[in-house]
Amino acid sequence: MKQVKLATICEVFSGSSAPQARSYFDINGKPFVRVSDLGNTQNRILVETRDKVNETAIKEKRLVLAKKNTVVFPKSGAAILTNSRAILGVDAYIVGHLAALYPKDNIDSVFLYYLLCVIDMKNYVPNIGYPSLNLSAIKQIEVPVPFKNNQPDLVEQRRIADKIDKLFVETDKAIISTRGTEKQSGFILNSFVKKISTDKGWKQIQLGDFFNIYQPKTISTSQMVTDGKYKVYGANGVIGLYDKYNHEDSEVLLTCRGATCGSINISEPYSWINGNAMVIKPKTNKIDKSFISFILEIIDKSSAITGAAQPQITRKSLSPLTIPIPFKGNEPDIKKQKEVVLIFKQTESLVNNLRQETEKQLLQFNFLRQSTLNQAFIGNL
Repeated sequence: MKQVKLATICEVFSGSSAPQARSYFDINGKPFVRVSDLGNTQNRILVETRDKVNETAIKEKRLVLAKKNTVVFPKSGAAILTNSRAILGVDAYIVGHLAALYPKDNIDSVFLYYLLCVIDMKNYVPNIGYPSLNLSAIKQIEVPVPFKNNQPDLVEQRRIADKIDKLFVETDKAIISTRGTEKQSGFILNSFVKKISTDKGWKQIQLGDFFNIYQPKTISTSQMVTDGKYKVYGANGVIGLYDKYNHEDSEVLLTCRGATCGSINISEPYSWINGNAMVIKPKTNKIDKSFISFILEIIDKSSAITGAAQPQITRKSLSPLTIPIPFKGNEPDIKKQKEVVLIFKQTESLVNNLRQETEKQLLQFNFLRQSTLNQAFIGNL
């Protein structure tokens, strides 16, 4: 093995800004790879992408083409910390948030992929508070490559990559099985809701009929104060402190835009709630907020999500969403809701325990995979 810089064994480049207008996209167009696509690979190979661009986008936006066998990974934002990797199975245009490594002669793309899997890119981020990778820094990263007669040994690279593939087959089977158990745990609460919602006295109601749905006034980060008395809630929970509050009561909150669109939180009493969290406030005191938060967490909300490039939920799209709720006569049955909440909490505790056990197993499998890679690149495979 010989230590060489990435720039000597591959072409290092990045993509371009993503087109925004719908007119630039076409279901029959060319693949356009976003960071989110890296999670949709089969056996490390990325073929299908969420978006496809047309010739107009390619020309007007000067999109960057990455050839088949290029290895791509995130170069900006928190996605860097996921260490996601993929090999392009087709020629594709790539977004500017991705770095791309196209192997030079005598460098195997699968071997290059596995090389990158042992590199924690977090170690090359100048400021972890604002994660970003410079192409110049990526080019200087040193990696071990087998050489023969002063040239990269392609045969040995393929032998190593093939051996890793075979060893990973067994761990992948175990991981798939474990993830199946984890997925099954998620069905438990869904099944429970479906079962009880068919009981006598339960009705399907539209959110807009029984709840005030709104986005409060937003304050900027610069307005927040470190010694503030009241918590500030954003899209995904507490984001800071402020010296004022705009809600006295605890409220059910729904993330209304971005990757976590549809997530549910409950604020503490006397809090400031920002406008990127949608408040779902009962119009009657006959509805228990804990019950509603559980129901909204579990049910499918995809029908309320709009937007292609940026998922979002609006009051208009959320209002028709139906949820199950117990009734007594013509009013929601608050007593029954509270009883269901207790069962929810007990069931959720069992589900969380199951998830924790499966997570431990997944960590063990991932440790085994990483150990295999480390051994491979010090010549012990």
